[in-house]
Amino acid sequence: MASRYFIYMTCLTFLLQSTFGAVFLFSKKTALQNTVRSVTIQNTVSPYPALLSSPILLTLSEHEYRLGNIIEFCEDVDHRLTIQDIQDHAFKTSNQALFHRSSEEFPNFRFTKSAYWLRFSVKDIHETEEVFLLEYAYPNIDTLEIYRPKSTGGWERLLIGDMQPFGAREIAHRNFLCRIRLKPQETQTIYVRIASAGPLIVPMTLWHPDGFRQKEIWENAFFGAYYGIMLVMFCYNLFLAFAVNDRSYLYYVVTISAFTIYQMCLDGTAVQYLWQASPVWSNKAYLFFASLSAFTANQFARHFLALSLNSPRLNRVMLGMMILSLGLGLLVFVVPYRSMITVVSTIVALSTITTLWSAIFCAWRGFTPAYYFLIAWIALIVSVFIFTLIGFGLMPYNYWTWFGSRFSSVLEVVLLSLGLAYRINLLRKEQEKAVILTAQNQELATLNTTLNKQNHELELSNARLDAANTFKTRMVSVVSHDLKNPLGTIRLLAQSLSPELRTDSPEGTETLAVLLAETEHSIRLVEELLDMAALDMGKITLKRQEMDITALANAVVFLLLGQAEKKQQSLKFNETAECVLFGDELRLRQVMENLISNAIKFSPHGAEIIIRLAITKQGMVRFSVQDFGPGLTDEDKSKLFGHFQKLSARPTGGEHSSGIGLAIVKQIVELHGGTITVESEVGKGSTFIVDLPRS
Repeated sequence: MASRYFIYMTCLTFLLQSTFGAVFLFSKKTALQNTVRSVTIQNTVSPYPALLSSPILLTLSEHEYRLGNIIEFCEDVDHRLTIQDIQDHAFKTSNQALFHRSSEEFPNFRFTKSAYWLRFSVKDIHETEEVFLLEYAYPNIDTLEIYRPKSTGGWERLLIGDMQPFGAREIAHRNFLCRIRLKPQETQTIYVRIASAGPLIVPMTLWHPDGFRQKEIWENAFFGAYYGIMLVMFCYNLFLAFAVNDRSYLYYVVTISAFTIYQMCLDGTAVQYLWQASPVWSNKAYLFFASLSAFTANQFARHFLALSLNSPRLNRVMLGMMILSLGLGLLVFVVPYRSMITVVSTIVALSTITTLWSAIFCAWRGFTPAYYFLIAWIALIVSVFIFTLIGFGLMPYNYWTWFGSRFSSVLEVVLLSLGLAYRINLLRKEQEKAVILTAQNQELATLNTTLNKQNHELELSNARLDAANTFKTRMVSVVSHDLKNPLGTIRLLAQSLSPELRTDSPEGTETLAVLLAETEHSIRLVEELLDMAALDMGKITLKRQEMDITALANAVVFLLLGQAEKKQQSLKFNETAECVLFGDELRLRQVMENLISNAIKFSPHGAEIIIRLAITKQGMVRFSVQDFGPGLTDEDKSKLFGHFQKLSARPTGGEHSSGIGLAIVKQIVELHGGTITVESEVGKGSTFIVDLPRS
């Protein structure tokens, strides 16, 4: 939301600036049209009196005389007029004058193929001979001819302009200067001929030497500050380019360099300090560095705005503009200046607009560094906009518009340097986050490697343990199976021998009884071991069917009555109703027999054992066995359903306990989807409760 608001305000500001400029231009339209009409119409009646009768009076109080709205001008379409032709016409007495008075402080004849003649007259009213300085303050004019009258008669011609070597100038200065020497009360008429492939701007001023020196102090301070700032920004960004190893700064250093030299071409300092003896290069350098500035600025903008990521399409457009700019920069050396200036200006304008749109788009997408770039680029656009309008005569040339473009460029350089610093800080934070994230990822990878290693070792241990358990279970199964058959044979033999032993002696009868009891116990132990092995290996499958659990409980109670009577115990069976459920009858019989048999084993002689069968409120079948034996301790409860667990309570009639019966019971109950719990108190007995679903 904030980014869109920023863009709205930026566009609104730019729109207001454009509107202001349009109003300003409209206010100047009439004056410009009058100037153009006066330029293009020859042999018309001049609305002003003859200049020769109204010379400029040079006084002691004035040090500056701006000649723009004083001079008269004449258009030479075919470049055929000479000073003799102009002089002859100047003294015509007819009302059809060749020259016309200018109405602008700084006349601007725009882009034209014509040459122009200018004239003005001055009169020295001093008592002594004085020397004044005539300044032509537009350093990019091709041809500038100044005609001064000789004391002996005739004319002294001074040929200067950027097509001439710097050494041909009368005074070594970035602007064009010549001396006007006047005797006391002398009147002189000065003629100036100008022609150029670029715009014909006429900023002519006559200076007293003292006034010129004061003006130079101000301008030198301005240019010193301007180029000083540009140099500081150059060094600052060059240092950062090597310090932070970021190509954005290097691209920006090249951009600052190209743009600074371009500005030096505009204000004449380039020819004064860089290439005095190369007038041909001086004439082409302006367009070359304009193209180079567009090229480097586009490259910098592509990298600064990260267009390859934020907008690949705009990135390709910018690459196309860069190729055009570079190509035009090279064509400057082979194509005439007049043909190239319009093309270069158009491409530079399109490149600037493309860069502006790219910045707006990136800012809209939330790329924060684009905000700095957008503000800075708008400042640069204002600079280019002003200079372009001056060149086409749509904005008046004056000191404020001419030097104001430098302020805009300084603002652009400073803001982009700040934007670069912000971008680098942002990238540095992202890099720090990336480093931290990489370190965390490395730690996580190391931890994962360790965990994977530990998991592998655990899997190997589990595999070995599973193999051992499987081997143990199989061994138990094999051994139990191999024991069951001989034990069964022994039981049959003992049963077959029992009538004979009973008739022979009481000792034989007792021995046979013991043999049968031990055989039965061994067979029961083997069966439990086989069941345990089968359960552990998951080989037991329930044979579910609809069954009467009440009838099954009655049968089990009846079966175990004999075991209880040996200890004078009573089995009391309480049932609420007939209960029918879906289960494995053989396995449920095993559960009931085990629980009732354990109650008999651990109950004292003469005790009562209560068996209950009921339906709970939840619809479960509840089977419970209650005894009044010694009860269970907390330690006993914790290991009650484990394998081969020995409890603190012992059987009361010398019976055997394998320690695996309850474990088998628990597994069978859970296979039916039920639960088994125990309620016990030491010295008061225990109650085992089995809850089974009916389906």
